[in-house]
Amino acid sequence: MAAPHVAGVMALIKKKYPTWSPAAIQSAIITSADDVDLAGKPFTDMKTWKPSNIFARGAGHLNPPKAMDPGLVFDRNFNDYIGYMCALKYDPITMQRFNGRKIDCAKEKKIKPSQLNYPSIMVSLSSSSPNETVSRTVTNVGDVSSVYFPNIVHPANASVILSTNRLQFSANQRQASFNVTISITPPAPVKGTISEGKIEWVSNKHVVRSPIAVVFN
Repeated sequence: MAAPHVAGVMALIKKKYPTWSPAAIQSAIITSADDVDLAGKPFTDMKTWKPSNIFARGAGHLNPPKAMDPGLVFDRNFNDYIGYMCALKYDPITMQRFNGRKIDCAKEKKIKPSQLNYPSIMVSLSSSSPNETVSRTVTNVGDVSSVYFPNIVHPANASVILSTNRLQFSANQRQASFNVTISITPPAPVKGTISEGKIEWVSNKHVVRSPIAVVFN
């Protein structure tokens, strides 16, 4: 029953914000989701009866009232997806099928999966690639004059460093960009380990949550 509930909330958001893209609506749902249960405890994986990991839980439980007023959204456009598909090395026939026209990936700026302007972040780190920096851009859809400060929960065996310690918006500044650098920290994690954390951008009215997943290879 999850899909029809999410579809219904998406319809409500689209009615309230008719100009929003599907990506903006998706962002509103992801960043406003509850990442703990009603008792304030981690969600239980019903298969193992242990706390669920990020790939089983996703962003958390849908919170319709918060999704209708997310504060910030991570948006994406058509060209972002072209760059993303080119980075995944889709063949020309598939590119044309999805985009309705011929695409020459040699002329397109490629966007690797971790760099797509998605609300969540996933990186793969190893001894040969111990860190990665990703970029994100948010659009203010809340109060015109807003200031957000970060709250970081670092993944185990990793550190998260932001390029800024605040996001400030005004009538003339509706967007803000920032970099996130995720690095391995001692002790060396076991290969195949998955670690999770989050970045919360907090204002006096909103908490905009970006889940983080780190895969150690």
